[in-house]
Amino acid sequence: MKDRVKRVSELLKETIAEIILKEFDNPHLGFITITAVKMTKDLKKATVYFTCYGNEEKELKAKKILNDSKGYIKERLSNKIVLKYMPDLKFELDEELKRQNRIDKLLRELKKDERDSISE
Repeated sequence: MKDRVKRVSELLKETIAEIILKEFDNPHLGFITITAVKMTKDLKKATVYFTCYGNEEKELKAKKILNDSKGYIKERLSNKIVLKYMPDLKFELDEELKRQNRIDKLLRELKKDERDSISE
């Protein structure tokens, strides 16, 4: 069962990315990357994680556009893949990259402070 959830999640990720890239015409959306899809075990709900190039305002606007368009995206998905139930979609910003960058920055600062204290 776990493998099935993983396979369906990956299929949805690829197909949603393709739909947004090729069929979604919204100039306010900007550059979007679908990073992951997490599904419930019953395959009825899917959280789609994405990153967006731009500032926080642009990210929030992209999230609103995607969530407002989830009916259209779900309809396009149903034309491309066959599932017993097409999952309800929810789009969320993927904060993982921001966390990784923050951790990297903190580690660099620690190393710099360490070097400064050794040279004193």
